[in-house]
Amino acid sequence: MVGYPSNTRRYRGGPFVRISEIASPQRHDMYFTLLFEKEEGPTEIYELVFHPCPVWFKGGSTGLDEAVCIPSHRGPHYVMGDFRCLLDNAEIESNRKVGIVCHDSGHGSEEDLNLLMSEMKSEGFSPQLMFRN
Repeated sequence: MVGYPSNTRRYRGGPFVRISEIASPQRHDMYFTLLFEKEEGPTEIYELVFHPCPVWFKGGSTGLDEAVCIPSHRGPHYVMGDFRCLLDNAEIESNRKVGIVCHDSGHGSEEDLNLLMSEMKSEGFSPQLMFRN
């Protein structure tokens, strides 16, 4: 149908799009800071940024040469196993509370955040969203 989105159909002579085919708005402009709590401190800080693939940094690091790990898939989105990459390359104790801060810049998405939190739970961590705009 000319002038309508490609997924538009006709129903009883008029144009329509199924509600299930309309994408819900998802943010694609974030990166994440993870705060691993310790009983006696200090808090361990790691950041997950997308350059454009997921890259893990220890808090304060900025250059790719300082990355803790870069998952092997090199795709632009988080996939299950990316948190395991961090655990395999950093000395992080398991079964801990982890605060997550979502920043308003970067290339991460809501889906990336949900997958990260799901994998953290499956690895025995307790992720808690602390701040998100």
